[in-house]
Amino acid sequence: MLRCLWGGVRYSNRSRRRGRLLSFLVGQAKMAVYVSRRRMVQDQSEISPRALLVRMVQARLRLEFGLYRINGDQEGFEERWGFREVCSVRDGELFFSAFLSL
Repeated sequence: MLRCLWGGVRYSNRSRRRGRLLSFLVGQAKMAVYVSRRRMVQDQSEISPRALLVRMVQARLRLEFGLYRINGDQEGFEERWGFREVCSVRDGELFFSAFLSL
């Protein structure tokens, strides 16, 4: 069972894998809101928090996928990050779900 708290996501050992991913996404969402609002206050170019969140998550997943691929452990990447709701690996290539499309 997953429970969302202000400080993050609490999860049990049974749901640890999904809980870690959810914690990562919640943290990235908070950072996206902070960065987009800071840019707006500083009169820099505006970017929506959603677009920033998608770009941040895609960048992290591309980086992680590259590291796992260099180490020859694509199965490890899929085990840690590969939820169909987020991304998948087919024929050695990383594909993002509709959740991560702009």
